[in-house]
Amino acid sequence: SSKIQFNLNKVDKKKEIKLTNKLAIDCEMCGVGSEGINSQLARCSIINYYGETIYDVYVQAVLPITDYRTYVSGIKKSDLLAKNGAITFKECQTYVKNLIKGKLLIGHAIKNDLEALLLTHPTQDIRDTSFYTFLCPYRPISLKKLVKEHCAIDIQQIGQSHDSIDDAKAVLMLYKKYEYQWEKEINIRYKKYLLKEKKKKKKKKKKINPTKRK
Repeated sequence: SSKIQFNLNKVDKKKEIKLTNKLAIDCEMCGVGSEGINSQLARCSIINYYGETIYDVYVQAVLPITDYRTYVSGIKKSDLLAKNGAITFKECQTYVKNLIKGKLLIGHAIKNDLEALLLTHPTQDIRDTSFYTFLCPYRPISLKKLVKEHCAIDIQQIGQSHDSIDDAKAVLMLYKKYEYQWEKEINIRYKKYLLKEKKKKKKKKKKINPTKRK
C-alpha cells in the first residue's frame, strides 16, 4: 500500500478490527484472451467503514493470463502463484459472497468488481460513486478525478500502479464526505416509491367490481 494519507477516523489500532455494516471494495484485474482485452480477477480488497482492511487477497488465474497489466494493476506473475499465498478463485468468490451478504457495499464502477467475482448484490445495498448524480451529474468520472476534486488527494499517480486498498479507501472517503445527503436522498426516493405503490394498489381495488348475477 502507498503512503497516501486518508482521513477516515480510524478506530484504536489496539482494538480488534470490526466487520461493519458498510464495506468498501476494489479489485484489480489482469488481461486474458486475445491481446488481454478481457478481464480476470487478480486481487480483491475489502475494507470496513473505518478504512481497516477486512480482506485482501491475490487470486490464482483461472484462464491463461495474456497481459498482467502491471503498469496499472501492480500485479506481477509471482503474486498469483499458490506458493506465494494466492488463493483459488472459488475460495475468494465464496468468502466475498458470505462477507458482503446483507451489507451495504461501496465502490466505484462496482459492476466491474462484481462481474470479476461473478457475484451479484442487491441494488438497494450498493453505493457506487461513479453513478451518484451529485458527484457525476452527466456521466461517470474517474475515481482519480473525483478524489482530487472533492478530497484534495492524489491517487493513481503517473508512473505508479493502482493499489486496490488505496482505491477502496479513496472511494470510502468520498462516500463518507457525502454520506448524510446521499442516504437522505435515497430515503426520500424510497418513501416516494412506497407512496406510489400504495396509490397503485388503491386504484386496482377501485377497478375490481363484483360480478353481477344474471
